[in-house]
Amino acid sequence: MHFRLTHILESLIQDFSAGASSRRPEELAWLARSYKDPAGFFNGLMADLQTANLKSAAFARYDFYYDIFSKQDRSEDTAYIYYDVNGGRQALTYRVMQDLVDRKAAQWAARGVVPGSVIFLVHPPGPDLCIKVVAALKLGLVISLGFPSRPWLLKRQAAALAPDYISTARAFAGLLA
Repeated sequence: MHFRLTHILESLIQDFSAGASSRRPEELAWLARSYKDPAGFFNGLMADLQTANLKSAAFARYDFYYDIFSKQDRSEDTAYIYYDVNGGRQALTYRVMQDLVDRKAAQWAARGVVPGSVIFLVHPPGPDLCIKVVAALKLGLVISLGFPSRPWLLKRQAAALAPDYISTARAFAGLLA
């Protein structure tokens, strides 16, 4: 019994486009076969995943940066919206986000930040935090978040985490001193 990932996904897409309640589970042939032969089902899916040209691999590695920016063809679509302190709605496109992430990752790499390093990001929620999280993922860093709205916790958090690097806006640097 051979299971093809593409056939399974196609049947699910057809089901959702026709309405979620249009078919009963027993009408999905692959689902019924997967119950009869669970090892064959798993082995079939793994065989398909191993032959596919994927950068990310289930249970092995995940390239978050690639999946968000590189494999998408949505460079002019909105990736992030936020409320600007000047009172307006601002938007960043995927292309702009990618440029900002690439620039930040290059800055950190030039300073000697290497994969596996622990970085403590102390930023309020917003575009700066989002860009730095994705840049850290791109570089393969271990991320920990600290929020400036909890100044009583930041020093203890930093001491317990013993990060290799701390990233924060100058306005919040005093909270960690």
